[in-house]
Amino acid sequence: MDLESCRNVTIRNYTSFTGDDGIVLGSGNCNDMRVPWPEPAGAYTPTSHVTVDGAVLSSYSSAIKWEGVFQLSHGDVTDVVVRNTLIHDSARGVGMQQRTGGGAWRDVLLENVTVLRTKVIHGSNWWGAGEALWLTTLPETGNASATPLGGIHNVTLRNVVLEGEQGVVLAARDQGNATARGAGPGLSGVRLLNVTVRVGVYGNATAERGGEHDFRPVDAGARTPEIVPANVTGYWLEHAGDVAIVGGSVAFVGPAQRWWARGTCLGATPDSVVATTGMACTPA
Repeated sequence: MDLESCRNVTIRNYTSFTGDDGIVLGSGNCNDMRVPWPEPAGAYTPTSHVTVDGAVLSSYSSAIKWEGVFQLSHGDVTDVVVRNTLIHDSARGVGMQQRTGGGAWRDVLLENVTVLRTKVIHGSNWWGAGEALWLTTLPETGNASATPLGGIHNVTLRNVVLEGEQGVVLAARDQGNATARGAGPGLSGVRLLNVTVRVGVYGNATAERGGEHDFRPVDAGARTPEIVPANVTGYWLEHAGDVAIVGGSVAFVGPAQRWWARGTCLGATPDSVVATTGMACTPA
């Protein structure tokens, strides 16, 4: 289900199992195969006030995804609530894939959401490396004249379970460093309140690839490779500003794996601005 340039949408008691993404939110057309978008470039109607309540989702890509890719322009996506929802057996649980356009994604609430057994899926055509939560903003191209990205801001998770093979990735790449004030240029204002993170092995393809961060799509001229080898931490933050983790826990479950970062529940680039209060850690 794709929600593009729409507002005041409620999805309730919805069940989906799909090869591609389950629910996609965007502003403007993200698919080259569709007919030309009827609005002029740079003037796309924002998507706003969307509620997903009581869904059950599974996907070989992202179960829920914010998408800004391929087209040069995208508008804002704001005021989205996802609650009382189960996501299971997907390549990625909840994802934000901001690569092109100047639209901002902000004011998001995920509440009473459970993500289970997020895992690597066989086949290179499926994007996702088992991230239960994946918020990423980075340029798709190396074109210096491209429109600056609008960023991801004010995202709150409350009473959420995130279970996956790659844990949680919050990344703002190639947009400068986060600032001492905590306002990252691309990713800021993330609140994780009573969030349970579990890292384990949930599929049979993980050992083929090991630990990695999957940043697709990016083209050959971009500064960020599509796939970046990386040891798995509970949380991984890159250039993220003003992130707060309050309560909750991180645990590595099952036999220790060679691609796990031993003893690391939270990893971050030096400029990331993150505060933790009362988070329990059970390292590998």
